[in-house]
Amino acid sequence: MLVTDLLRRNAHLWARETALVAVEAANLTDPGPESYLLRRESLTWEEMNRQANQIAHFYLSIGIHRGSHVGLMMKNSIEWLPIYFGILKSGAVVVPLNFRYDADSAVYSIRFADLDALIFDADASSVIQQILTRTLGLRSFLYTGSREDCPAFAFPIQDIWETQPENEPDLPPLEPMEDAAIYFSSGTTGVPKAVVYSHATLASACERERYHHGQVHGDCFLCIPPLYHVGAKLHWMANLLVGARAVLLKGFTVPAFFRVVHQERVTIAFLLLPWLQDILVALDAGRISDVADALCSLRLIHTGAQPIPPSVVEQLRQHFPQIALGISYGLTEAGGPGVLNLRMEDIERSGSVGLPPPGWQAQVVDDAGNETPPQAPGELLLKGPHMMSRYYKSEAATEEVLAGGWLHTGDIACRDIDGYDEKGEKVFSNIGDTLFAVYQAPDSPPFPKSSTVIPERTPDYVCPDYIAPNQNLLYRMSGDTNRLHVDQKEAHKQGFDRPIMQGLCSFGYACRLAVRELIPHAPERMTSMEAQFRSPLFPDTKVELHIWKVQDGLAYFRMLAPEKKQIVLEKGCFMWK
Repeated sequence: MLVTDLLRRNAHLWARETALVAVEAANLTDPGPESYLLRRESLTWEEMNRQANQIAHFYLSIGIHRGSHVGLMMKNSIEWLPIYFGILKSGAVVVPLNFRYDADSAVYSIRFADLDALIFDADASSVIQQILTRTLGLRSFLYTGSREDCPAFAFPIQDIWETQPENEPDLPPLEPMEDAAIYFSSGTTGVPKAVVYSHATLASACERERYHHGQVHGDCFLCIPPLYHVGAKLHWMANLLVGARAVLLKGFTVPAFFRVVHQERVTIAFLLLPWLQDILVALDAGRISDVADALCSLRLIHTGAQPIPPSVVEQLRQHFPQIALGISYGLTEAGGPGVLNLRMEDIERSGSVGLPPPGWQAQVVDDAGNETPPQAPGELLLKGPHMMSRYYKSEAATEEVLAGGWLHTGDIACRDIDGYDEKGEKVFSNIGDTLFAVYQAPDSPPFPKSSTVIPERTPDYVCPDYIAPNQNLLYRMSGDTNRLHVDQKEAHKQGFDRPIMQGLCSFGYACRLAVRELIPHAPERMTSMEAQFRSPLFPDTKVELHIWKVQDGLAYFRMLAPEKKQIVLEKGCFMWK
C-alpha cells in the first residue's frame, strides 16, 4: 500500500484520533497547563488527510500534476506533513529543501530540481524574496505564514483551507515505481546530488522502520530533527503504517524534552547525539528532577545519523536502565535510515552499526570487489528493496554507485571476527583508529619521515580563515567526547590554559581551504592529504593556510596561527586528480 493510501486508510479507521501534535520548545518552562496548551497544536487523521486533499486540489487547479516538481522549504510545523502528502496526492514530485539555505543554495536547488512551484514559510520568506528574479520556471508560490505577512507574489495557505474541496482528488492510481520525491544529499559522492525516490521507496520505509521500532497503534513517536531530511521524515513512516500518534518538538531544550515526553506520554524518541549529550550533562549536573516519573512512558530511545560513542551508550544505560536503545545507520541513497540497525537486544555491541533488516543484504569488499575476511576493512555495499531510483540528471553517477545492483556507500566497514550471533550472521563496525606516538622504544624501528619539503619561496596562495569561539563545541557534535576540548579543568590538567581545538577539526579547516583554492567546487577530485601536527590550535583564533603548488595534482602547505606566531600544521601534502 502506498503512503497516500495509508493516509486515506487512517482517516477512515481512526478519523477522530490524534495523528500529529506540534509543540514549540522555546520558553516551555512554565509548569502550568495553560502555558503548554498555548504552544501546542494538533491534527486528527481525518484533518490531516483533508488538508492533504485541499493541497492536491489547489495544485491540480493551477496545472501542477503528474510530472511537476514542487519544492517545500519550511521549518517543522503542523502543516508540513499534510502539505507533503498533498503534493504526492496531486501526482507531483515533492522536493524538500533545507530551510537554512542561503540565496545561492536555494537558487541552485530550485533550478537543478526543475521546480514548478514552491511552498515556503515566514523564516524562508526573506531568502525567497531575494531570489525572485533568479528562479526561472517557478509558476506558483504558496506561503504558510500569516495572511497579513504574505508577500504579494505568493498565495496564502489560509485561502486553501477556506476554498479548496476536501474530498479525495479524482485521479488515476499512482504507480509504485513512479517518481515521488527528490532529496538533496552529499551521500556517497562528496558533492550534493538529487536523490530520486519512488512511491515504493517511501512505502518500503514504513515496513523497515516498524521492524526497528516495533511500533504499534498505541505508540507515540517524538520527532525533533528537520523533516526535510530523510532521517527524520522516514523514521516517522512507521507511525503512518500503524496509525500511531507523533509529536513534533519544534526546537530542542532539555527541559522541553522532559516536559513533552511526560505531557504527551511519548513511547519512542529519536534523538541525535548532541541532544543525548545535552540530556546527560543536565542529568549529571542534577538539573532535572523526577526523571523516572517524567520518562515513565518512554520505552525506546533511537539514535544514529553519526557514530555514537560507546561511552554515551553506557551512560544512557546507567541513567535509563528501563529504556531500550537502538542505533541505526542509513544514507539517502539507500532509501533513508535503518538499512543497518543495532537493535535493542544487541546494544551490548555498541560501536557496531548492527545488521540489515529482513530483505536487505550487506557485504564488505576490497578494491577488487572481493569480499574481505573478518576484521579486514573494506567498502560497505548494500542491497535491498526499493533503494533510490537514481540520481536526478546524473546517469553516470547512478551507474557508478549502483554498479552490479549493489549500493556502493563509500563508507569503510569491517565484519566481526566471530560473527554476530549463534547463526553466524554478519555485523558491521565503523573503523576510526588514531595512534599517538609518545615515545620510541630503544630497539623499535624509526618513526616514518615525511618526504615533503616546503619550498623556500613565497607561497602561491595565502588563505586566511578564522576559528570561531564555539567551533570546538560545534565539532564535538560529531561524536568527539574528549573533555580536553570543552572542559577548562581538564585543559589545565593537561597543561593548557583553556580547551584546545580537536586535531581533526584543524586538519579539516586546512582541507577546506586547500579545496577552495586548488579544486574549487570539486572536493571529489582530492585523492589524499597529510601533514604533521606541530602545535595546538585554540578557538577564537585567526589562521592562514600557505600553499605552494608543486605541479598539477600536487601541492605542499603549512597552516599557521599568525598572531601567535605558531605553525599548526607543517609539511602538508595535498594531492588531487
